[in-house]
Amino acid sequence: MSATPLSATAPQPKSAAGVAWDLSPLYASADDPAIDQTLTRLDEDAAAFDAAFRGRIAVPGGPSASLLLDALRAGESMSDRANVLFAFAQLLYAADTTADANRKLVQRVEERLTALQNRALFFDLEWLEVEDAAAARLVADPSLAKYAHYLASSRRFKPHTLSEPEEKLMNDKDMTGVSAWGKLFTEYVASLRFKIEIDGETREVNQSEILSLTRVADRTTRQRAHAALYATLAAHQQVLSFIYDTRFQDHLVTSRLRHYDDPMQS
Repeated sequence: MSATPLSATAPQPKSAAGVAWDLSPLYASADDPAIDQTLTRLDEDAAAFDAAFRGRIAVPGGPSASLLLDALRAGESMSDRANVLFAFAQLLYAADTTADANRKLVQRVEERLTALQNRALFFDLEWLEVEDAAAARLVADPSLAKYAHYLASSRRFKPHTLSEPEEKLMNDKDMTGVSAWGKLFTEYVASLRFKIEIDGETREVNQSEILSLTRVADRTTRQRAHAALYATLAAHQQVLSFIYDTRFQDHLVTSRLRHYDDPMQS
């Protein structure tokens, strides 16, 4: 089939009205029963992962390559399914931050996946405890070639990794800390409306629309869009600045607790 080239002068659509992500290949909706089925299966697999591999990675001389491969494959399977679910919840939320069902789903998925992460994080901590010589041998093992970069790269964070209870606490507090502030910022800015004059008519647009207008071909429109964007943000600077400052302070505290020399190091 030959493609017909678009005419340089053909009118192009200027609105995204009616355009929406098709997320059905992931899940049908925010209340799709398959979501709970995925979460239940992940909980079961995390329990099996813990029973099968806890205490068997950080052993003298390191684990066997075959055991480590089994653990990596099991962890990868859980991570892949968790990431699909997380992506679905986040995309649904990004499409409409005002929908109560979307907000509840994001919160529920974050809570359950954080618990899953805490259940499985022993593996990464045990891997960091493996002696350097044994770790180097395993990274170079041909059977682990697919995971060599991950295994080598993760060991860079050994000086900045805390104990298992501390790591769990960090994950848990993020849900009501930096993650919560991020959601507040998203919902707050999504609720803002920006007034701009286009073709002699004053229009009220949302954040996505005003940002798209800062990239159009017409220079005057771009200037007006930038002016409208920052004028509105400035009117809400007390709230937005507080969110920014709080998130940055969280980063400073985390960097200190993880023994980074500089906030940019991580």
